[in-house]
Amino acid sequence: MHKLNEEQLFQAWNQDEHAERFSSWNQNSTGKLLKRCREFNEFQLFLSIAGSEDCQTMSDVGCASGGFYRFFHKTWPSLAYKGFDISETAIRVARSCNPTGDFQVYDGSFDSSPDIPADIVFSRDVAHHQKEPREFIANLYGAARRYLLLRVRTRETGATVFDPSKSGQYTNGHWVPFIVFNTSEMIDLFRSFSPAPKSITVWRHPDVLGGYNGRFLPKDLYYQETGTAQTAVLVEKGSDSDNQESVVTLEDHPETHQADWWYRLARKVVRR
Repeated sequence: MHKLNEEQLFQAWNQDEHAERFSSWNQNSTGKLLKRCREFNEFQLFLSIAGSEDCQTMSDVGCASGGFYRFFHKTWPSLAYKGFDISETAIRVARSCNPTGDFQVYDGSFDSSPDIPADIVFSRDVAHHQKEPREFIANLYGAARRYLLLRVRTRETGATVFDPSKSGQYTNGHWVPFIVFNTSEMIDLFRSFSPAPKSITVWRHPDVLGGYNGRFLPKDLYYQETGTAQTAVLVEKGSDSDNQESVVTLEDHPETHQADWWYRLARKVVRR
């Protein structure tokens, strides 16, 4: 697997195929969308804070074609939503499917995107595709005034492999990073931020990550004993006056959703 550059990463996400793939969420009726979202841990964690009086704004970083806008709008109507993505194609689809939503193209730089900071920052399946995922998560945390909500990929044993040439995914004709965080390393990363988090809630949906969807991963990520998972993380931000250590809640929380039929079939074929 060859080394990646920023232009290749941009091309991978700025294609019609990428926008079409993620626009499937927009094709659901609102009722079905709400039902499907509630099956995932990150949306359950969102519902646990919905209605908080000290939160009025939300930024969805890496919103793709805006498939979750209706979920956020329906479950928390007073929350002012903004969606951001580097793909002009995806944002065009998002605006077409959700004309009442606020969707913006950004260049991947938080410094040049003053509209991103919000009370709640949400980023689903984005951090593990970054060349510098620690820096990206740090920027997300800095942009969040109260809560940061993520869906990432984690492992319980073995160190994080940050080299995208050894841990990647082939998608839309391009190689992109696929970085699987060691859970303890990820928690330590959050604890290193200033101000430190008040609480860190980690819900793991156990899942063997190696061998599917064009992933080229370290060999130990193909084994169940490595403890890989699709992981939702809710971080409540602390304040400079807080002197207490972050409260960490870590638990396995298997999700109830059914994968798309083509994904289930692919897994069966791989196991043969």
